[in-house]
Order: sequence, then C-alpha cells, then structure tokens
Amino acid sequence: MSHTTVRVLIGFWLACATLFAQPSEVVFGVFAYRTADKMVLEYQPLVDHLSRELGVEIRLKLLSQEALEDEVSHGRVDLVATNPTHFIALRSKGALTGAMATMVKRVNQTLTPYLGGVIVTRADAPIDTLEEVRGKRVGFPGKKFLGGFQTQAFEFQEQGIDLFKETKLHQLSSHDQVIMSVLSGEIDVGFVRSGIIEELSREGKIDPAKLKVLNARYYYEFPLQISTQLYPEWAIAASIQLDADLVRKIAIALYTFTPSDDQGRDIIQGFTIPADYTVVDRLARSLRLPPYDRVPSFTLRDIWNAYWHVIVLLLIGAVVTFGLLFVIARTNRTLNRTLERLKESEARLGFAFEASADGLWELDLASGETHFSEAMSAMAGMDDAPMSWSRLLGREDVSILEAAFAACRSGERDRFDITVRTVSKSTPMHYLRLRGMAIRDDEQCALRIIGTATDITTVETARHKALEAERFKSHFMANMSHEIRTPLNAIVGFVQLLARSKLDEKQTRYIGIIRTSIDTLMGVVNNILDFSKIQEGKMQIETIAIDPALEFPKAFSIFEAKAKEKQIDYLVSIDSALHDCLMVDLLHVKQAVTNLIGNAIKFTEAQGSVEVAVRVVETFEEAQRVEFSVSDSGVGIAPEKLESIFETFTQADATITRKYGGTGLGLSIASALIEQMGGVLEVESCEGEGSRFYFALLLQRCSV
Repeated sequence: MSHTTVRVLIGFWLACATLFAQPSEVVFGVFAYRTADKMVLEYQPLVDHLSRELGVEIRLKLLSQEALEDEVSHGRVDLVATNPTHFIALRSKGALTGAMATMVKRVNQTLTPYLGGVIVTRADAPIDTLEEVRGKRVGFPGKKFLGGFQTQAFEFQEQGIDLFKETKLHQLSSHDQVIMSVLSGEIDVGFVRSGIIEELSREGKIDPAKLKVLNARYYYEFPLQISTQLYPEWAIAASIQLDADLVRKIAIALYTFTPSDDQGRDIIQGFTIPADYTVVDRLARSLRLPPYDRVPSFTLRDIWNAYWHVIVLLLIGAVVTFGLLFVIARTNRTLNRTLERLKESEARLGFAFEASADGLWELDLASGETHFSEAMSAMAGMDDAPMSWSRLLGREDVSILEAAFAACRSGERDRFDITVRTVSKSTPMHYLRLRGMAIRDDEQCALRIIGTATDITTVETARHKALEAERFKSHFMANMSHEIRTPLNAIVGFVQLLARSKLDEKQTRYIGIIRTSIDTLMGVVNNILDFSKIQEGKMQIETIAIDPALEFPKAFSIFEAKAKEKQIDYLVSIDSALHDCLMVDLLHVKQAVTNLIGNAIKFTEAQGSVEVAVRVVETFEEAQRVEFSVSDSGVGIAPEKLESIFETFTQADATITRKYGGTGLGLSIASALIEQMGGVLEVESCEGEGSRFYFALLLQRCSV
C-alpha cells in the first residue's frame, strides 16, 4: 500500500471521528428577563452566528431562573446566558465552567460591557432622595433581577435602609410594566435595569421628561441613566459536560460575533474577555443571595450589639488576669536566670572575642601603645611582624584615624566610625571599617579607646562597581537617547510634510496617531536626557530677569487646551504681591511646574479640576520667597506610596502604568531640578480625593 493511500485513509478516519464526536445540537439556555418576542429579537442573531460558525444547530431555550437552574442541574442545557448574580449561584454548584465571555451591548450608540440599576419616580413626585423612599410603594420586576432589584437593594442597604421592612414592595411582571406603573401612579418608585428607560423612549412608549431618576450617578464610559455602581454585563458559561474542543470553538465564535442589525437598539453587539465578577460576588454576599443564603442569619455585629457590655467586662477581666499571670511568670523567670546570666556573661565575652571575625584593638592614651588581637593581625597579613597603624594604613588614612583619636581624647566625641584602606605589601588592599569608643574615668577624662575592625572589602568593591555601572548606565542612556532623537527628528519632519499633502480622512487619522506616538516617544527621550544630565551634574542653573506677572501665566496657559479636551476645570492663579522683576531660572522652573501640571491633568478624570498657584510666602528687602503649587482632584496617592513616588522609574501603583502610561521619571526630574534651584518638592495627597505638589524658591529682586 502506497504512502499516499495511507494518508488518505488516515484523513478519512479522522474526519469521520470528528463528525461522530460532534453533538447534533447545542441547547442554549437563556434567562428570560423580558417578554419572549424581545428576547428572541435580542438573541436570535447570536444563535444564527453560532450555528454557522460551529456547523451545529444551536437551539435557543428561554427560561425563568428557577427553570434554568433545574435544566443545568439535570444537564439539559449546554450553554447558559444569565445575569451575573445568577451566574455566580449556578457556578457554585459545580455544573458550569467559569465565564467564557462577557456581553457587550450598544446603548445610546456606545458599546459597553457594563450594566446597572435605575431607581425612578414621577418627575412631579415629592421624592428626591433614597431616605424619602421609606414607607413608599416600590415596584420591581423580580427579586432575582440584578439590574431590576438587587443593585438597588444594595444601594439602599449601604444607606442603612431595609427595603423589606421600611417600604411596601410590589413585584410586577416585567421592567416595562414597572415603568408604566410609575407613570400611572400605581406605585411611587420603580426599579428597572439600565437602558430600559432609553429603549422605551426610542420606541415612543414613554416621555422620559415625566420621569425622575433618584440617586443619579454619572460614569464617563457609561452613557445611560443609572442610580447604582456599574456591574459587568451577562456572562456566557458552558456545561462541564460539554466537549473541551467544542467549548474552545464556541469561545472563538463568541469573540467574532457582530450583529447585522445596526439600528442602535439595546441588543448584543459582541463579547469581550471575561470581566472581573468580584464586585457581583460582594453584592451577593452582602444581600445573602445564593450561594451565600445558607450563612447564619446573625453576624458578629449582631452579637456585639446585643452583648457588648458583657463582652467588654469579660475582655477586661481576661486582660487583667493574663497581665497578672504574665508579670508573675516573668518576675519568676528573671529571678531564676539572673545568677545564670551573671555566671555566663564573662564566658560569653571571652567566646565572642575568640570567635568574632572582626579584629579587636585597644589604644592606651597614657602610653600611646596600641594592642591588636590575633584576628586583627591575620586580617592585615602581619601574623609574625610587629603591627602598627602606620604599617597597616596609608598616610592619609592614618591622619584621619589620628584626628578621630584626638576628638575622643578632647571629649569632642565619644565614638567614631570611619572607613580606611590597608597598604600591606604581603596582602592585597582591604577596606576596613574602624569603630572606636572612648573609655572615661569618673571625671570624664579619656583613659583608653577600644574598638573593632571589620573587613568590608567585598561590600566596598561591590559599591564601587555599582557606582561605575551607574555612571556607565547614565552615559549609555544619554548616548542612546541622542541616537534615538536624531532619526525621530527626521520622522517628525517627514510626518509634517505628509500632513501638508492631500490625504483622505483615514490617512489623516493615521498621521495623527503617528504624531501623537512620536510626541510621546520624544518626551520619554527628553526625560532620559534630562535625567542623565542631572545624574552627571551637567544641569546648569541660569537665572534671568523676568516679570513674573507676564511670564508665568504665559508659561502655564499651554495646558488649557488639553484640560478643556478632558473636560477639566483649569485655573492659573498669580499672586499680585509678586515683585515686577525677579531673577528666575525660567527654563527649569517651567520644566518642573509643567511636569507637575502634566501629571495632574493625566491623573484627573473628566469634571475634575487642576489649579496652578504662584504666591509670595515671605518678602525680604532684596528677595521674595515664592511658592509654586499644582493641585488636582485626581486619583490621589496612598500614604504608603508617598515615600517612593520621587524615585526614578517609579509610580504609585503598577496599574497606573497600564492605565495612564508614563516612565516614572517626571517627578524624579522635577524634584532634582527644584533641589538644584534651592527648593524641595513636597506633596500632600489623599487617595481618591486628589494631590497637591508644591515647592518654594528664594528669588532675588532686580530692577526693571
């Protein structure tokens, strides 16, 4: 039989095996949270897409949550789509895989993988806060609806309001009926999923102006009315009984799904990688939803509230009892061991001198003689020869040591700690750390100086190598930055030439992306060059006479466009008390402050604010102390991170680099420049509320 025939038979056999292994249909169970016609309209495009991609019939099965749980437990569905809290409950039973993908929906012409809940009332209703919902009639589509009940219940729980005890709950048949019942006055407040109001408005069924959203929130990436925090959209999961290869194919097909309908309805627009459902898990734990509904009905807080006085008394009694027992036991141990320690101390001291790797020495100030231990002689390579400081150390180091002896003898100091180098001809050079202490009599006259010598050659050698490596790194970074900047300038020139030529819209957008990327890269290169100059001490301070009321606003106003683009309030405040002529290193002040402004705008979200202030803090006859500050309402910095933010290549959080970008050099460069100008960069920050960076410089006055 030929090789060709064998390959044909093997291929035929594999094709047959694949065909028979593949199921004839896949049952897709979906939680029907709306009417059947709307659910089919939403999910049929996805079902058709999966059928085409997999070559298997996908059968859509619309079920209530209870029915879906039963189907999953008996293995009668292969794929499941349901809201996040229901997904967590199903997953806990071990019948489903983890989330394969998270849905993405189009809402108000924007794609989003998030959902939330809306708390709505009539526009003319005298209800404006969650507190005013107490005692009112509240309608909702079902207690198992994440966007229609659970997210709202969590918000009320956070406000200390128990919906079941403090409101009159009415369960209705659907989200649509909840909205209609609010408008008709049958209920006072309604809970619905985000997007329902907008969809009913597009269909012409309601006038949104007649509704009012309570506890309204606004998220930059979420264009719908919402009253709660954002939660990830529905999850798609597979039965654990489904073939692993088929699961992978389904996942790939989900990520490639795009609907043919582009009318902007609230329908599935695609899928993204599985979202983090931790926030949903937290909600389920707090509301005691499945699978957390089996926990005890009381908590440690309940026990504390009921028996706190008894618990406090018991704790005080226990602390006092254990305290007394501890004192008694400690006193007993101390008395028993005191004699043993006294007996052992002399022996330990002898062992320490013999076993120590350090050399020991003693200088008798009356006779001027120095006694060295055997370890000291061996360290210096003078086992047989008589030893002295002049034979062990170089002339310069001997002078340093004698100065330390003189300071101890005169009473100027009691201790010293210096580093010297040996110059013995029989052994290589060693670095020694000499530590000495003066022993004095009752009249504080120095009698002798005793000390140790530690061989730190390895540490010093490593330190010198590290310094040399640091110098080489800085030199290399500067050279590489220069080499990179040269071709970058050429690229910038050609991109500018291209931008002036006739381009279509797509090409113009590409040119814009290239220019933005080049600007970013050029900023990184310039930062590296500045950092290298600072490290090598080549950054020179040059002051010039300026009018601060004219120069500072002009220097800091360049960020107005960028702030406006991010919808940030940007304010520059210049103190009128500034003298009209000051000597300033304008270049480096601008570089430091604009660096701080750039960071403030980068880490401040829309609707935030950034303020730049220049004010006089102290006035002298010939100078003024001027404070420069940049304040923002951005993300802020955690207290434990404040010490490290001025280190090179360091940012407050690893996620910052992923979200905002940056090299971590900006604050290091600004801090170094400010120090060279005689100031200190300081920061005040509160995580989640914003930061204030500031420094003060002493600026000499001049004549106009």
